[in-house]
Amino acid sequence: MPVQIQSVARALRILDALSQHREGLGVGDLAKQLELNVSTAHHLVNTLVDANYVTQLDSGQYQLGHAVSRLYSAYALIQQPEARLLKILNQLVSSTQETGYLAGWERDEVVVQAIVEGSQQLRVGALRSGYRGYTHARAAGKVLLAYLDRAQLAAYLATHPMERRTAHTLTSPAALKADLRLIIKQGFALDQEEFVEGISCVAAPIFAADGQALAAYSISAPTWRLAQNFKPFVAAVQQAASEASVVLGHQPAVAGATRRPREDGPTKPQTTKQQRR
Repeated sequence: MPVQIQSVARALRILDALSQHREGLGVGDLAKQLELNVSTAHHLVNTLVDANYVTQLDSGQYQLGHAVSRLYSAYALIQQPEARLLKILNQLVSSTQETGYLAGWERDEVVVQAIVEGSQQLRVGALRSGYRGYTHARAAGKVLLAYLDRAQLAAYLATHPMERRTAHTLTSPAALKADLRLIIKQGFALDQEEFVEGISCVAAPIFAADGQALAAYSISAPTWRLAQNFKPFVAAVQQAASEASVVLGHQPAVAGATRRPREDGPTKPQTTKQQRR
């Protein structure tokens, strides 16, 4: 049996405990939770503070420190989307000729994990692999927010202000929730110039074996071109997401499969701007 260093194991348990308590924990709380004496917990926390893996708040409680973000950034750089999901993304781009994206949850943000440029040579300059932010304004972000349960969505909105990016960005929780209900009903999400003026996107969720929506495919196009090809583009993105879900072991026909977290009443069908004109 490999030799384990007890102090290292305890320090890792402290980091794990702090990762689950954003508001922070005191030394006494950590000692009680990890079944350590207060003196031992205090020494371990001080060591982690010195190395910037833990930081102390004005309240005296402790949170994860900046050194943890460096580890996470390094980890994220070496992670690559599963080859089978990239293959399906390439097929989606080939069939639509539009730029395609694979995005997924990483901690509490929807992060762009891969981009494949289409033959139309359209590129949303703000987006790149590793991009996070404005989840409420991106089709892939909204389609994944839609499958959070009520408590998860409330927690997300409490810590992520709905900042405006364009004149069309949804900036109120009520408007976003209405959109999320529609997304659940129709099975896809639209970003109608909410992230970049003149560009619209469509996204569909990718489900894991347990029915959780953990990633999404999306394509972007000028609003007028998305309107002209609306039905085939939506069908292509949904088909790609369905194929990826099967790859991940999702079986919609099995009882308890895809989760439908909220049904708060119907909303009016949504159309692209070009269709409304």
